[in-house]
Amino acid sequence: MPTLNCLVSNDNAEENSSSPTNESAEKSVLPPFSGTLSVDEKLILSNSDFKRTIYDSFEDKIITPLNQLTAMPPFPTPHVMAQFASKTYTEYKKRETDNQYERRLALPDGWKLLTTASNNSKTNGYFGAAYWHPEHQQVVIAHRGTDPTKFGALWTDIVGVLFKHHVPQMSSASTFAYNIVEVLRLINQEKGVQFQVFFTGHSLGGWLAQITNFTTKYLDRKGITFLKSENVSQWFHPHTVVLTAQVAKICCHKWLTNLMYSMMCVPLT
Repeated sequence: MPTLNCLVSNDNAEENSSSPTNESAEKSVLPPFSGTLSVDEKLILSNSDFKRTIYDSFEDKIITPLNQLTAMPPFPTPHVMAQFASKTYTEYKKRETDNQYERRLALPDGWKLLTTASNNSKTNGYFGAAYWHPEHQQVVIAHRGTDPTKFGALWTDIVGVLFKHHVPQMSSASTFAYNIVEVLRLINQEKGVQFQVFFTGHSLGGWLAQITNFTTKYLDRKGITFLKSENVSQWFHPHTVVLTAQVAKICCHKWLTNLMYSMMCVPLT
């Protein structure tokens, strides 16, 4: 039986991080506002014009404060989020289009594939997917977990998760999340549409989900790096569902667990 592991936000982040016993253990951890986290300029989107996909869905709709209050239902259930996390392991077939890939995924009712993102370089191997529900105005970004046949995933597990160093998949996942959220912000400004954002992933994907939860809320792109955001009004407050039997490993990134806005962890069955 898998055990339920939950990470909770810690309001005493500053107090805990100043403990002498923590300093030596965290020397190799990427400081969140150091500027070390860079933008992945080689990230490939399967649908680079996904803004048009969203925009067209609301083109003929009248957006009012009242219908925005009633548009959003309760959060997607952990079962729905688990499906998204699982589907990131499905590879594209040769010459398969996004529409063909979406049909083969058999997404939950009302959900559509917005775009996927990938970086196939040897020490990276990132893959993620963004799904959206037009009627519910919700977007889920799912990160692929460890595929033992991919060197980049194993590299990330060892160098990133185990030894707590910066790895390319961190940049790829953060860049993907930033690109999606920036488009949602623009559509909000242009059409007045409010979106909810969620992150999910299994195993390594859960680790990346926590990182992108943090970067989305607290960091902004400055040139080719991510630094602390100064625009509080633009902050999204995403929610994350992590599916993993190895949550304890994630705790090594203490600055993530201290500053996490919200987190639900459920067992993988």
